[in-house]
Amino acid sequence: NTLPQVVLEYLQLLVMPWLAGPAHPVGFIKLRTFEDFYFPLCVLVLLVAIGFFALRRTNHARFYLFCVVWWFVSLAPALSLNQVVSLVQDRYEYVASIGFCLLIADLCIVLADRGMTWRNAIAVAAGLFTAAQVFGLWLAEPIWHDNETMFSTAVKISPNSLHFRERYAETLEAKGDLPGAAEQLVAAARVEPNEYIIHYQLGQLYLQMGRKEEAQAEFRARSEEHTSELQSHHEL
Repeated sequence: NTLPQVVLEYLQLLVMPWLAGPAHPVGFIKLRTFEDFYFPLCVLVLLVAIGFFALRRTNHARFYLFCVVWWFVSLAPALSLNQVVSLVQDRYEYVASIGFCLLIADLCIVLADRGMTWRNAIAVAAGLFTAAQVFGLWLAEPIWHDNETMFSTAVKISPNSLHFRERYAETLEAKGDLPGAAEQLVAAARVEPNEYIIHYQLGQLYLQMGRKEEAQAEFRARSEEHTSELQSHHEL
């Protein structure tokens, strides 16, 4: 259910690299709705159909097919969605994007051979596209200035991500902002109330803050959930 949306997001990163960031608003999809499943799937099918009919009769059709296969095969490990920290991560696009770059470069060369008008048009388009990328990435660069900026941005983009909530809490705790760290873990516990590790971390924070009763409540919750999980595994 989630795969079409993930693949479409990676395609958007290819043509709009200024969308790069520490997180992307893509989450697991439990129900197949038009917006979350059928629309991305239709877009992907349409793109495949357009690419097939537009490029199949060119002299470089095999090379273009190789570029597409390169992108998909290089990206395939990231599409094992139960094995990645975040469903869409920029770093998985680096090697995969080589195929896209080669395909676009070859198309530009082929079109430029048609005459001066095409050369000028390609030069202008390439210049505008490069300028847009540079400007967009320049605006996005401050996100990676420090861990607090990066993880706070990631939490805003993906508020239901336990990973980013935990990392942001660790960053806040390291700088001495214990209330802020506790707030992030409380939010994470709301997302996944049965995640006993979150309750344990929250209990430790409450102890540091001198809030013993709340710490004990979190430790009890952690113990009950851990026991419940062990019983479930034993029954299986």
